[in-house]
Amino acid sequence: MNSPTNAERRKRLPLWLASNMLDNIRVSFIFGPVLVLFLDALKFDRSQIGVLLAIPLFFQVMAIFIVPLVERLGYKKSSIIFLGLRTVILLGLLLTPWVSQHYGSNGAFLWVTFVMLIFSISLVTGCTAVGPWSQEILPTNIRSKIIAINTFLCSIIVLLGTWFAGFWIERSQGLSGFMFLIGTGTIVGIAAIAFQGFFPGGGRIARKSHSR
Repeated sequence: MNSPTNAERRKRLPLWLASNMLDNIRVSFIFGPVLVLFLDALKFDRSQIGVLLAIPLFFQVMAIFIVPLVERLGYKKSSIIFLGLRTVILLGLLLTPWVSQHYGSNGAFLWVTFVMLIFSISLVTGCTAVGPWSQEILPTNIRSKIIAINTFLCSIIVLLGTWFAGFWIERSQGLSGFMFLIGTGTIVGIAAIAFQGFFPGGGRIARKSHSR
């Protein structure tokens, strides 16, 4: 597997930065305080909300077991497939009010649990691929500088996105504000994944040894 040159990497840096900023808009619109307020508006109790928030953290332990799958598929393909699935499954949250109306609070809780399970498994698989792939995407001679710039820009995006989410929810009726934020955040997240198709590297890893 040939690594991309620094010149090839530099050409894709604006897309890499844009992808990360778009993905942080998704995070701001759907997770953090927004998700907690959404679950509370659905009349979930504290223990149910705690379980749902803990699911993504619990599945992080899967990372060590899915490395062989990620290497066989390739970092790029694994990232796009599983982070794409992680993003698209969030559209399922839009069905929660309907599920709650027809099957009650317990049915809504089971539905959101299912969505979070698919989200969490896809998230840990995609992130397992993104880590090593980023070593091929970023130019080696300015990697630290680019990461610092990305961290700064994404922090600003999260602050502004969270502020806007709170502003929008405060002026919305019922669950309509949450529906708008979840739908918009998911669409923006899909755009972020689409940008990844232009990133260099991320090919399959040819294993030469079967040792542990």
